[in-house]
Amino acid sequence: MMNKKTKIMFGAIIGIPLLFIGGAFGFSKLIPGDEMTTVNIEVGDTTLTVGSGVTTRSNDCQIHLTDNGWSCYGTCHDDLNCYISQDGYCGCFEGHAPIPEGDDYTKGMVGTIYVSNSRWSGAMGGQDGANAKCTTKAHHAGLVGEWKAIVSTSKQSAYDNIGRDMIFYRMDGRLLAMHRIGLFDSQIFRQININELGELNVNEEVWTGSTVAGLDTGFNCNDWTWSLNAEGTIGLSLRMNSGWIDREEKPCEEMKRLYCVRTN
Repeated sequence: MMNKKTKIMFGAIIGIPLLFIGGAFGFSKLIPGDEMTTVNIEVGDTTLTVGSGVTTRSNDCQIHLTDNGWSCYGTCHDDLNCYISQDGYCGCFEGHAPIPEGDDYTKGMVGTIYVSNSRWSGAMGGQDGANAKCTTKAHHAGLVGEWKAIVSTSKQSAYDNIGRDMIFYRMDGRLLAMHRIGLFDSQIFRQININELGELNVNEEVWTGSTVAGLDTGFNCNDWTWSLNAEGTIGLSLRMNSGWIDREEKPCEEMKRLYCVRTN
């Protein structure tokens, strides 16, 4: 599974956070951050505390950390890709980010996103109602945890509804985005086309009310309570570009699916 990897470790000397890596040549100190603060990174169910403003390099992959986000990127060989695994490694891996031993991704680990098997009109009882539908459908499918709908309202964006940073996976364990900023960007790594039952839902229309940045478009079926002549923004589960979340507007009486993400 793994080829080359960098382990995130953390600590501070005289208040300055440092990042270390473990590789074939042992541990070595990398570039200290230029800011005397730390950030907590949610990696699956694990919280990593690392220094902000730190950049490290190891082999073909690079970790860059700032106060606003983090990423693992670079160029790998032999059809491998740079990912941060849930146990804190940045490195070259096959296919998708590795899953810790004993954690079955088919049960929907934190950060998993599915496209719902059911459809609803734009009258979903508000954002809270949409969240409840996501959790209910997940539990009926044998999944656990709390699930949130990727929908925006005039009061709270989809970005804020998710509530925290994490790595995002599809139901088959394939990587979708390395963090919340990456999810709400112009491109995700794969189509979100698998439902809570593990079945394909290809090219489905999905209520979002959201821009590609995860913000309210103003077309949200009256904050998902519906009103006459209202419209809501939809995305398409076939898309990996901005169209996955912000494709066009449709009348609120139409029945659409939801994107649902496990948040804890």
